[in-house]
Amino acid sequence: MVVVLVGLIISLLFSLVNIAAPLSYIQVWYSFLATGLLIYYLSIAGLLAPYQPAPALHFQPSSSTEDAPDSEAAATPSPAVEVLEPSLAGDAAEKAPQCSPASPRHAVLPTDPDLARWAAKLTRHMEAERPYLAPELTLGELASQLRTNTSLLSRVINTCFGQNFNDYINTHRIAEAERKLQDPRYQHYTLLAVALESGFNSKSTFNRVFKKLKAATPSEVAARLNL
Repeated sequence: MVVVLVGLIISLLFSLVNIAAPLSYIQVWYSFLATGLLIYYLSIAGLLAPYQPAPALHFQPSSSTEDAPDSEAAATPSPAVEVLEPSLAGDAAEKAPQCSPASPRHAVLPTDPDLARWAAKLTRHMEAERPYLAPELTLGELASQLRTNTSLLSRVINTCFGQNFNDYINTHRIAEAERKLQDPRYQHYTLLAVALESGFNSKSTFNRVFKKLKAATPSEVAARLNL
C-alpha cells in the first residue's frame, strides 16, 4: 500500500509539473520509468509472498474460566476460532456433563473429550449469558458468541444434547418460562407476556413448542405449577 501511494504521488507530481511547464519527451519518460519500477516491485513482492513467514496470531479468550476449542475448529474457516490450551483440557473435561439417555440436555459422549469440552462451554454460556432470550437468535450468532463455527456448534448440539438447534434453544426458553410462571414477581403477567420475556416471538409459537416439549399447554402447566 505504501509503494502504491508513493507511485500515485510521483505520477501526480509529474502531471502537475507538466501542466505548469510542459515537459520534454525525455522528462516525461522518467514518469513512465517510475511506474515501471513500481509494477516490477509489486510483481516481485507478489511472487515472494508465499515464502514469507506468517505473522504470529494472538487470540484473547473471552474469560479466564473458558476453555479453548479443539484443532478441528481451528482448521475450519472461521474469523475468530480459539486455540485449545492443554492446561485447560483437564479442568474442562471434568466440568463436562455426563452421558445420560434420560436427560438429553446433558448427554455427552465421554469418548469424545473435545465435544464434551465444547458442551460444557456451551452450557456455561447458556446459563450465564442466556442468549436464548433473544427471539431472533440463530445458529450463526450463537457460534459467533462462542467464537467458533456453525459446523462444530451444530455437531455439539446434535451429538451431546440429542437435539437440533431449534429444539435446544426452545428447551431453554421453556425452562425460562416455567421459572417465570413459578416466580411471584411474574404472577400478574399474561401467558403472552411470559412467552415474550422468555425469548418467544409469538404466543402461537410458544403454545406449539410448549405442547411439543411438555406434552401440555402453557395454561395447564401454569395451573399445575401454581397449585
